[in-house]
Amino acid sequence: MNVAIIIPCYNHGEYVGEAVASALAQTLPPSEIIVIDDASDKPTRKTCEALASDRVRVLRNEKNLGLAGARNRAIREARSEAILPLDADDRLHPDFLKRTVPVLESSSQIGWVYVDCSLFGARDGFLEFPEYDLTLLLAHDVCLAPSLFRKRDWERVGGYDESFEIGQEDWDFWVSLAETGLCGAHVAGRLYEYRQHSESMRCRSHQDIDVSAKKLWDKHKGFYERHAEAIWRYYVGRFYGGMPDPFHSSSKASLLRRIRRRLRRRD
Repeated sequence: MNVAIIIPCYNHGEYVGEAVASALAQTLPPSEIIVIDDASDKPTRKTCEALASDRVRVLRNEKNLGLAGARNRAIREARSEAILPLDADDRLHPDFLKRTVPVLESSSQIGWVYVDCSLFGARDGFLEFPEYDLTLLLAHDVCLAPSLFRKRDWERVGGYDESFEIGQEDWDFWVSLAETGLCGAHVAGRLYEYRQHSESMRCRSHQDIDVSAKKLWDKHKGFYERHAEAIWRYYVGRFYGGMPDPFHSSSKASLLRRIRRRLRRRD
């Protein structure tokens, strides 16, 4: 299976070189690497242009399309059968494709393959995600945007919805794929390095999660209604029945807090 790694970049010139280097360092090499400059400032534009090579294609939007729009344009330009989005400020583990491509190839019912991640930058730690479950997907954004999927499935659902301007366009994309009958597959392992800083799209979008969640519900209302009882039972079990948290995450700060609490109890 040939894979295109697409890297949208908007004013992240100081980081995009690291993202491209991690794509080039894959132990299972991608067939394409496409950097798309989404109408960035002049310094970032020059940085992106300098990355062009026989292995890296650089595109530029004259008008800012936003993250979903930039991804869509890059995917339309890609000639590969599988797509891996990579944010310009993040990095891939060298074995990302080696571990995920065989899983996507194993079944046509698998729509996307997602992984765990390490946090770096302003905060160190990790995020480990649960095995795929449709109810969990409908209740939470359980998959990171850098997940491997087929271009034909992206075409089938109309790509990323560009009206999700404040974020969660990737959550909507996974739900759209699930609505066609496809499922996700989890590969355990911190194969993605997610940079933590104040400009993180994921941090910004969580401030408006109520808006994104309502938009998601309105778009997929019938699908959510068909699974309403399962979602309700999940939340009742989660908040009132002692069901364990399906997510596993930590940071140096949280570990220090746990250690301090244990020391206090010993005293």
